[in-house]
Order: sequence, then structure tokens, then C-alpha cells
Amino acid sequence: AEGDPAAEVEALDKPAPSGKDVEDLELLSQKIEDEKTKTKARAERFGVEYVEPKLEVIFTMEELARYRELTGETVSSGAAPSAAGPLEVASQRVREVRDREYTENLLRRIADERKNARARAARFGVPYVEPRLDVILTREEHRKFMSATGGRNPLDAETAPVAGMDTSSEEQKALQAARAARFKSQMGEGEGG
Repeated sequence: AEGDPAAEVEALDKPAPSGKDVEDLELLSQKIEDEKTKTKARAERFGVEYVEPKLEVIFTMEELARYRELTGETVSSGAAPSAAGPLEVASQRVREVRDREYTENLLRRIADERKNARARAARFGVPYVEPRLDVILTREEHRKFMSATGGRNPLDAETAPVAGMDTSSEEQKALQAARAARFKSQMGEGEGG
């Protein structure tokens, strides 16, 4: 506020920016603008919504500290700065629901196509062949589906990713021994030849 003595004293306490400070701020601001331009172009190219990149992604830790020093931006300890207001948070929730519904609709279409393929195989007495996703879906739907699910049906427990392998099981120990013997025999052939 104008005429506020506390603000006037604070302004007097701050040193005037040096030429180096102004130059650094210009370079860092240019880096932000360049990254925003690249991100917008990338969003247009892939047909996705533009999301402004965070400073933590654009800058190295040293650059981020310097930028905050020059702009006077402070970060509360323990938490990253959040510019997300209530409207942005609400729109993010809407986007998540919309994306989930979109993926569920794709999964439903894929399940219908699989059911039709099974019925077709049974009717004509031929073995069932899983329909290819890139044939069932459009290119854009296929890309979005693969991006969202990694190519697996997230609702199907059979195709869920395996979290790990029990290396202490007898089967795995036998496989490891066979592999070790195979590599030892290959090593022995190369040394004496």
C-alpha cells in the first residue's frame, strides 16, 4: 500500500539489483519461456492438454535457488510451492474422472470385441485368436490406451504385472543351475580354441 512506512523501510533495506543480477534474471526468465514454448508445441503435437511446467522441472537446483533469490520467492520448509488454486484442483479431479471413464469405455469395447471373436471362433470351429488392439481401436485411442494402461487391462487380475519372482523356489534354482552350466560350457569352449 502506498504510504505504508513498513514497506518503504523494506524497500530501502533491499540493495539495488546489480547488472549481474539483472542479467541472471533475464537468462532464467528466458529459460522459462523457452521451456513453456517447447511444452506447448509438444502438447499440440501429441494432442494433449498443455500443462505449464513447474520451475523444479525447468531449472537445476542451483538455478532454482538463484531464481528464487532474485525474485524474492520463498518456499515453506517441507512443502513445494503450490500455485494450484481450488479451481485448478477441481478441474484436475474432473480430468481424472473423464480419463478413467474414457479408459473404461475402451476396455468395454475391447471386451466386446474379444467376446465377438470367441463367438466367431466357436461358430466356425477355428482356434480363438486374440484380436489386435491396433485393429480394434483408432490410432489415437490405441496410443491413449497404451499410455494409460501399459497395454494391460487394469481391471483384469490375470494380466496384472508380476511384482517379483521367488528366486528361492526349487524351479527357479533349477533354472539358475542350468543357466550357469550353459554359460560355463560356453566359456570353456572359447578358452581352449
